[in-house]
Amino acid sequence: REVLTARKLLFIPPDTDYVRALVQNLDLQFVYGNVFLRGDMPSQQMGPIYAQWLHQCRSRLESFSVELITLRHRQEIMVGNELQNFRRAMATGSLNHMQNSAKGTSAIILGAGPSLAEFAPRLAENRGNALYATSLQTVPALQEFGLKPDFCMAIDYSDGMLNLFKKLDMEWARNIPLIYSTKVNPKVIDLYPGPTIPLWTLGGMATYVLQRDELVLDAGGNVSLTLNRFLRWCGVSRITLVGQDFAWIGDRTHAAGHHASLPFTFNPEKHQKVRNRDGEEIITSHQYMAAMRELEDDIRKSPFPIYNIYGGGIDIKGTNALSMKEAVQEGCFASAPDTVQGFMGRLMSCQGFKRTFHFQPMSPHWNTNLHRAEKKLEKLFKRCTANQEEIHRVMENSMLFIKQDPLYLPYLFNETLDLAGLTKAKYRYELGDMGAYRRIMRSVMKKVREVDRCLTGTDKRLSAA
Repeated sequence: REVLTARKLLFIPPDTDYVRALVQNLDLQFVYGNVFLRGDMPSQQMGPIYAQWLHQCRSRLESFSVELITLRHRQEIMVGNELQNFRRAMATGSLNHMQNSAKGTSAIILGAGPSLAEFAPRLAENRGNALYATSLQTVPALQEFGLKPDFCMAIDYSDGMLNLFKKLDMEWARNIPLIYSTKVNPKVIDLYPGPTIPLWTLGGMATYVLQRDELVLDAGGNVSLTLNRFLRWCGVSRITLVGQDFAWIGDRTHAAGHHASLPFTFNPEKHQKVRNRDGEEIITSHQYMAAMRELEDDIRKSPFPIYNIYGGGIDIKGTNALSMKEAVQEGCFASAPDTVQGFMGRLMSCQGFKRTFHFQPMSPHWNTNLHRAEKKLEKLFKRCTANQEEIHRVMENSMLFIKQDPLYLPYLFNETLDLAGLTKAKYRYELGDMGAYRRIMRSVMKKVREVDRCLTGTDKRLSAA
């Protein structure tokens, strides 16, 4: 009973959404403690279901670990990019009126897996009447096969995205609209030759402040997943996946033409060997598996069947695996008359929509309050042993203050996690904790001032852009 009261032991139902929600709340345990997954032999001997759920829990923990590591190390880059893109995005477009604009449309999501080389030339010869969408990274590979997508999307925040311009034919891409996550490196948007339309995504500044007025999409960790969610929101009638292998086939990671298409060497720390639906051994990675599991979860929620033109990669559960001939017979490349053209016309009109955003800089207010808390803690730490409870109370109040403004909160992800280490993972305070508190608060104020600078237009880099 004591263990249950302390929430050290939980009994959970075999429900996928419940397990996922539970794992999402283990962030402090991952960062400051340990998470152990144990299965008992007697339960596994009763039948296969227990072992299957043990596997699902392990997969969830692995996926969340990848997600948390990404957030921990990359959140500052992502939100930093969004700060630089913020005023441009507010002034140059909105996807809000695209909801249910693609009724009657069959959509094709083109991935950059090795199997794309098998199917893209055939689609280029006879693309049917479907809406073709892909990632920006895949566009150069599609040019190799003469297959032009109707639009492309970018969600990758890293500087590595700039490498694709070494292979991208700027003239060929000039009339391909790009939907870009506001977390993408602003240099990518500057360099892209075609029309650009912003997409706000969860985890950034729009998470709390724009949801009532704008589409704020949960992008997930893979652009194909983002496209799947976006197209369903747009109301397409069916979705077909092409080149979605989530694995390396032969000695290639991607289709030729993709900027990351390179031979690879198996690394047991990064890669794992699995079997495809034909029983053949293929190689994948933890990141690919995490993205694929998230896609499979999303497919379960789809109101219509999702097809996969299978090319020898991982078998994506929930999809109907088809050959190219079967996909044609199923109508995967057929849309109602004029629906594709209507959708694209509406997408292009998104560029003309502008939003106003009224912003009051808060850094002076933050500086006053946090400085007052720091002075109080300095006095308390002079008698650290006697003032343990009061120190804890002041630190908790600091945490509540930092979390009170939803506009700044996404940029302060690491600082809130660091401060949680002082308020939730400490049994006893020592003199050195005062220094840790100061470092966290200095970082908080630096970021708050940066938000104020970018959103008021006083950032010279932003003004130049």
